[in-house]
Amino acid sequence: LGLGFAALTSSHSGSLFDAMVKQQLVNNGLAVCLTDTAGDLILGLPPNAASRLQNVQWAPMVNPAKFYALNMTDFRINKKSVGVDPSIYNVPGQGCIVDTGTAVPSLPKPAFDVLRTVLLSSCSGATPLVGMCGVKANETLLDG
Repeated sequence: LGLGFAALTSSHSGSLFDAMVKQQLVNNGLAVCLTDTAGDLILGLPPNAASRLQNVQWAPMVNPAKFYALNMTDFRINKKSVGVDPSIYNVPGQGCIVDTGTAVPSLPKPAFDVLRTVLLSSCSGATPLVGMCGVKANETLLDG
């Protein structure tokens, strides 16, 4: 979709969304909502968005001129903290970059290790995870 900031685009002209905001076709708002069953990307919050998004928790951007970055305070799996200190995720003054368009998500090694352990521990459950369960230890989905 191309939501990168103008400074990051090859033409330095911004994205389609930036143009729509400049032309006042949509309000300048972006929301990413991930749940245990689905996810939503909301662009250009409509005028009645406030009433529909009352329970949304908003995180201010750390560096709104360049990247979608915020100060990450925790990483949870099944509502349980992985126990990694927030300083591991955040670069001082720059926060943690949130890239909803990447096909290659990355985590700091301490959080990645916990994620791997949690996913592998689910292999004894009723619904084994494809790519994690029933494969050699060094050939899981997380081994690239």
